[in-house]
Order: sequence, then C-alpha cells, then structure tokens
Amino acid sequence: MASLVQNRNGGKTHAIVYHYWTLEGVHKIKYESYKSIDEAIARKALLDDLQEKGLYREITAAAMAYAEEKMARRRRRLQVDPTKESEIMRNDTTLRLYSKPWLDNYATRKGLAPETIASYHRAFNLHILPILGDRLLSTITSLDIDLLITQLHRTPCTGSMAYNKESKDIPMLGTATISRTINVFMLLLKDAHKYGIIHQMPVAEKAKVKTKSRKAWEQEQITDFLNRCANPLLHLIVHLTYIGSLRPGEAAGITVQDINLEKGEIAIKHTIQRVEDDALDKTNKEKIIQRYEKQNRTTKTTLIMKEPKTERSNRTIIITAQLQQEVERRLAEIEGRKEYWASAYNDYGLLICYEDGTPIDPKHFNELFKDEQKRQGIAKDDQIDFYALRKTGQMCKLRLSNNDYQLVAAIGGHTPKILMNNYNEALAQEKIMLARRQEAACYGGSYAMASNDEEYIIERMKSDPELVEKIKQMVRQE
Repeated sequence: MASLVQNRNGGKTHAIVYHYWTLEGVHKIKYESYKSIDEAIARKALLDDLQEKGLYREITAAAMAYAEEKMARRRRRLQVDPTKESEIMRNDTTLRLYSKPWLDNYATRKGLAPETIASYHRAFNLHILPILGDRLLSTITSLDIDLLITQLHRTPCTGSMAYNKESKDIPMLGTATISRTINVFMLLLKDAHKYGIIHQMPVAEKAKVKTKSRKAWEQEQITDFLNRCANPLLHLIVHLTYIGSLRPGEAAGITVQDINLEKGEIAIKHTIQRVEDDALDKTNKEKIIQRYEKQNRTTKTTLIMKEPKTERSNRTIIITAQLQQEVERRLAEIEGRKEYWASAYNDYGLLICYEDGTPIDPKHFNELFKDEQKRQGIAKDDQIDFYALRKTGQMCKLRLSNNDYQLVAAIGGHTPKILMNNYNEALAQEKIMLARRQEAACYGGSYAMASNDEEYIIERMKSDPELVEKIKQMVRQE
C-alpha cells in the first residue's frame, strides 16, 4: 500500500511513497509530492485500489505519467523564465526524462534520417536506459560509462539473433553495437555539458571495434549463379545490383523515369527503406519522397522512398547490353500487368515491384537470394548475403580498371577511402601469382606457370578485352 507522509518543509506539501517495477523489471520506490492533503489522499486511494486489484502495470504507468507531468511543469516554468533552465534541470533531471526530448530536438536540429533516429532510440531504450535511466544526469561520471561498457559486453543479443535459441547459444552484443551505443550516449552528454546541465564532461575510451570482412564472390561464381537462376525478377535484381554496385534500397528505388535506354544509363536518385513510425514522425518531411500505403495496418513500420544515403550516392550507372535487354523485357512486362490489373494496379512507377505494382521491401531481397542459392545447391560456406553483391561488383571493377579507386568509388557512390578499406581484398589466385613472381625476383630465373595460373589468365582474358589487345600487341612487337 502507498504511504502518506508530510514533507520536512514546515508541512507545506504532502507526499505519497509507494513501490513499483519499471518496464525493465527493476524494483523502484516512488516519491510524489502534492501541495494539498486532498490531492495526496486521492492519489493514495487510486494507487491502493490498483494494488488490491493486482494491476501492477497500471501502477507503473501511473508512476511514469507522474514523472512526465512533472517534467512538463518544469518546461512550462522554463518558458516563463528561461534563465532558470540549467538550474532546474541540474537539480533533479534523470537521464530517462532528459533523453526523449533531447533525441527529438537533436533529430530535428541535425536533420537525421529516419533509420538513424530509430537506431538512436534503440540504443537508449535497449542498452542505456535500463542501466542508467534513473540516474540524475548531473551525477553520471566517466566511471559510470566504463561500467556501462563492461555491462554491455555481458549483455546477450535480442531480436533475430536470439530467436528460437537457448540462452547459452545467444551471442553477446558485438563491439560495433557497443561502440554505436556509447557514441550516441556521448552526443547527449556533450549537449548537456554545452547547455550547462552538467558541469563536467565525462570521458569515455574509444571502444575497439572488431569487424568481420563480408564474404564476396568471384566473377565465375556470380556468372554461374545468374546462368542458373530460375526466378526472372530475382535475376534482374541480382544482375542490376552486381553491375551497378547498388545498395539493396537503391535497387528497389529505381523508377521507370530513372532509366535512359538510349544512353544505356540508370540514374540512382532514390532509395527505399522500411522505417519505424515513431522515427518517421520526427523526420524532416522534405527528405521523404514517397510514403507507401501499409499492407498490414497493425505494423509499426512504414515503407518509404527517400533521397540516397549520401550526396555521392546520387549518381548515374552505365549498364551492359545484356542488362539493358533484361530491363527492356521487364518494362514490357510491367505494361502488360498494368492492362491486366487496370485500376487496381498501384502505379508508383517502380521497376522492381510486385505484380500489382506495390514496392518490395529491400530486406526481402536477401531472403529470395538465400533461397535461390539453396535451390542451386551452392555449398553453405560459399553462400553470401545480398549486400555482398555490391562488394562483388566493386572488387570485379577494381581489377578490370587496374585499381582505379577514384573511378570505381564514383560508380559505387562512396569515397575512395571506404573502397580501399572495405572492398579491396586480394583473391587467392592473385596471392599465388605474386608469391611466384617474388620467388623469381628473389632467387633468379623465371617461375614455372602452374595450371591454375593458366586458368586464371584465361578467365582474365575472357572478361577483359583490353588485356587481350595488350597481349596481341606484345606478340606483334616480338
């Protein structure tokens, strides 16, 4: 039951003290202050009634509602006298109460994309607030951040990483997730320090991120996959993504108007993503090109078309003659479906879409791609995810261009630095050939060409006409 006590300020206010559990299951003692005895008695009666009925979730909701109302009263006071902002918030603002308005303000101020807003909310709701949410913002120290990092390293993953697995088989949070979480937390603390809400800025060591290189295919593997692919739409999606070095959302966002068949070009000007509704409501509406109708009204996410990820992502790609023919067949197929569906066709102008014209969630591409690899009997160790097609395309272009990083980076819509760090891995054959050349240079003489070297050169000649011409010129000169 709730307790009614008199505050130690001459009896001018009255307080209610009661127990409740947070949404994370943490036991708390709540202290609420009221100016009149009647308000306090009424509040006690409400809480006692909820407890007798076993409505503990409602008690938690009541405690959170009181905290929100208390913060709202503070904001109203700040509007009257803004000079008191730092003093009021310094005294008794918890991280939980400060984080939500800060996130909303920061997202608007920086013009964050909806997926970024959603990731920030997840970082706080899943990893930061359950541990430090009820701490006064002004009392958080560097030690608290170090302890938070330690706790996160011992925290199991949730969602798909934990689905249908026993607790012993669930992996711990990865270093990349922990690093992103701490970075977001430090952004909040930096602003709090700038606004004078905290006097001393806590320091956090930069988290070491262990990255695992994404596996990619060689030219022969992607060619073999396309030759055996039985799904025409998937064939087009994979072909487009590989040739254009596209991100999944970029492939999904290609419209009919973006295609110039006369020049053999496709303009990459849009990307399609699924975002959380809460994050979408806080996004600058100028960045949203299209908000697609929900197919399931109960979902809390929406499929949208927006501007590309970066300015470099806004680019034009040159397509091969074979891909152009495939695009032409797809456009003819879409016209036929418009006639069949008539007014029921959802004409969003998309190249990649369902039969009735509705957009396809880019995340679905990976499912289709994985299923087709299994159908083709590709060994599990040789299978790749859909995003690796972009890496496969970039690595192939690097070799065909004699490592022209500037050119290949422009095709992929990123910087040369990112290309060098993430997309340029030496192939096994290249390592072998380099080792044999070094052997010849070190010990003299010429190295004997193995059969696998011959196969490699033959494949290079098939895929690179310029190399063939260079070899012919060298033969003529001799």
